[in-house]
Amino acid sequence: MDRALFRKLRQFTKPLILIALLYCIFGTDRKKAYPKNKYIGFTLLALVFSFTGGHSLLYDHLLLYIMTGLIAFLLAHINYAIVFFTQAKNYLKRELPLVYWMLLALMALTLS
Repeated sequence: MDRALFRKLRQFTKPLILIALLYCIFGTDRKKAYPKNKYIGFTLLALVFSFTGGHSLLYDHLLLYIMTGLIAFLLAHINYAIVFFTQAKNYLKRELPLVYWMLLALMALTLS
C-alpha cells in the first residue's frame, strides 16, 4: 500500500473508535443505562482526553502536537484510574477471596 494513502487512511480511521465509544455513552439514555454510576463523567472526560491525545499524535512531526498528545493521554489515564480504583474498591469488598485465588493461580502458572 502506498505510504501516503496509508497515512491519510490512518488519520481517518484512528479517531473513529473513540468517536464510536463517545456516541455509545452519549447516545444512550444515561439515567437508564447507568443508573448508579456517579463516575460516568470521569469516563467521558477520559474518552475525550484519549481522543484529543490520539488526534494530536497523528501529527507526530511537530513537537507541540507530541507534547499535547502526551499530556492529554496522561490526563485520560488519571481519569481512567479514578474510575477503576473506585469501582475496584467496591468490587474487592465482595469478591476478595476470588481475587486472592486468581492471583495465587497466576503466580503458580508463572513459576512453573
